[in-house]
Amino acid sequence: MRVAPPPLDERGAVVVLVAILLVVLFGMVVLVIDVGSLLVLKGRMGTAADSASLAAAQSCAVEQGDVAAQAEANEVALGNLGGVPGAESNSFVPSPSCAEPSGSVSVSYSGEQSMYFAPVLGFDAVATVGDSASAMWGPATIAEPIPIVLNSDCKSRCSYWYEPDPENGIERDDTFGFVDLAAWRTLRGQQAPRCRNSSNALPNWIRGIQVIEVPLGQPPASACPIAGSGDWEDAIVEQYGLSRSLVINNSDQMVAGQYAAMGFVPLVVESLTAPTFFDVEEVCATVTIEHLEPDQVVPLTLDVLACLLEYGLTADIRLRVFPEDLDWIFEEDPDTPLYLFTWLDEAADNVRIEIVVTVQEADGGECAPPVPSEDSRCLTVTYEGPKVGGREPDGSAPDFGLRAIRLTRLTGDE
Repeated sequence: MRVAPPPLDERGAVVVLVAILLVVLFGMVVLVIDVGSLLVLKGRMGTAADSASLAAAQSCAVEQGDVAAQAEANEVALGNLGGVPGAESNSFVPSPSCAEPSGSVSVSYSGEQSMYFAPVLGFDAVATVGDSASAMWGPATIAEPIPIVLNSDCKSRCSYWYEPDPENGIERDDTFGFVDLAAWRTLRGQQAPRCRNSSNALPNWIRGIQVIEVPLGQPPASACPIAGSGDWEDAIVEQYGLSRSLVINNSDQMVAGQYAAMGFVPLVVESLTAPTFFDVEEVCATVTIEHLEPDQVVPLTLDVLACLLEYGLTADIRLRVFPEDLDWIFEEDPDTPLYLFTWLDEAADNVRIEIVVTVQEADGGECAPPVPSEDSRCLTVTYEGPKVGGREPDGSAPDFGLRAIRLTRLTGDE
């Protein structure tokens, strides 16, 4: 008869299993709570670094200087890291500097996270989490301008004439015009946009009711000139005191009358005025006659013709005669192209005749002469410094003051 062996003594096995399970449980707790807290802080650090680099780039874009840009970055970052122990800035590196029209800036920040269960497994009680980011600034190559084109850059208070000649665009440096934002192309080799003389959308484009985003590509971009239409003057008046983005044209690169858009400039709209026209009398010639008899006729044809050649054939000619208050007539002979002066008074000596031409002059206000026409308008704008607007900054693009910012790269823990 076989006798079964006594059962194995398994006392204490449960303790071993519980110990193993406790280690696994602590690991899971560490994973869920401590590692989860690290990941949350890592996300906050990334957001803070991104926001700080963009704030610094925006400050640099408006040329506030390195110190101000760093202060802006720290304020934004530490504001996002409120309540994080040991939150601090580790680095601030602008390149080349915040005084340049384009560049980049890198920032990094770190903070501390308490580890609640990890020390049980031999890890440090406090972990340091950091992150960094970089952003750039430069001339905006994509923007939402109002449809006003200037033929020269403005870096102070500037005035420009509007000449209603959409077929040829604008050519003089002291002029502005309108651009068809719906007819815009970025590459010179592309098919030319179909140009039209005017657009009913012009007033709404000026007011910002209809907004069109236009790119420069590799400047210059091409766009069609259009004439002022609708209540465009009222639309501009409504922009007084507002900073708006305008288009800069290079007349030397215009092809077939189309604008060569080089960039965007932020300007405050000050005024839009019409020229004031008034008459001025100028003495064109003086004739002195030693003695005149009653009914004596004096031909003034040569003198009058000289004045008409100088001031224009349609100039208004009249006479002033000294001594005054005497009788005479001045008329053009209907049978011959002669201008005749007839003395009707008593005999007189040393009679002076002044041939006077009435000339129309104009006061252009802040716009300098020449005044193009009565239909022209004088636009006055003010440059108050670079501003952030648009997007896609490009340091190689011409800089007229409208600058964009964007993130350029992100890195991991420091």
